[in-house]
Amino acid sequence: MIQSFHSPSTPAEAVGLIRENPKARYLAGGTELNSMASPVQPDAVVSLNGLGLDKLTLSSEGIEIGAMVTLETLLKSAEKGEASELLAQACSNVGNRNIRNMATVGGNIAACKSCSDLIPPLLVLGARVETMTCDGNIVTIDLEDFLAGPRTDLILRIIVPAPAGSFHAGLCRYTRTANDLALVSVCAGLEMEGTRCIGATIALGGVAAKPLRVREIENAVIDRDMADNIDSICSLADQKIMESIIPITDHRGGADYKMTLARNLLREALIHAALKGGVSR
Repeated sequence: MIQSFHSPSTPAEAVGLIRENPKARYLAGGTELNSMASPVQPDAVVSLNGLGLDKLTLSSEGIEIGAMVTLETLLKSAEKGEASELLAQACSNVGNRNIRNMATVGGNIAACKSCSDLIPPLLVLGARVETMTCDGNIVTIDLEDFLAGPRTDLILRIIVPAPAGSFHAGLCRYTRTANDLALVSVCAGLEMEGTRCIGATIALGGVAAKPLRVREIENAVIDRDMADNIDSICSLADQKIMESIIPITDHRGGADYKMTLARNLLREALIHAALKGGVSR
């Protein structure tokens, strides 16, 4: 049960409060921390509402997302462009408007739930995370590296570089109900040169303890002409996914069921990205 509530006015002050009480937790939108099912039940919280971390900037160089930007804000601010449209699609998949009005981008990343709808697209887009460490230093690291670590630093903003004009993405998911979390999700990003794939980034959610990139699948797709036989390329990717992941069993589904979903969703995401890139079946 929460016994104390702190409202700092600067990131440095917030970090200092956590340093003084390591058992305290940062509070963003509260959709995870205030959940009865949350494994974290702190006795003290540090609110991030007054830190000015709610700025969202879209430019030709990419997207800068403050940690306190809500998913609904990111959804409504979408502009024409692969990155913005992909993130808007991911946000639209999250729960309902009531949840999106409270849930924040930074909180979604910090929670690092296996079934996160937002993290796989951010991984595919090569997002980086700017954080403030416990000693007050500001560092910027790849999102993938941040997720692999303890995630104790305060997230300040997320930086999404503008993808190449030849980049196209497909995002597919399966969920039990319209408002439920994704059982399995797959995001596939392809950089095309004509009909040849010259770069690929593929991330999955719901198949491991946290969302992850699968480079074995990426390598199987790179340097292949998607127009030759897209179905055979998808079959090769299907083989690689069976060799590369070991889905987890939880209350949402068994490992075998999730593997079947992941295989089908991977094929769907790859085909969707290739078709957007001008490949015809």
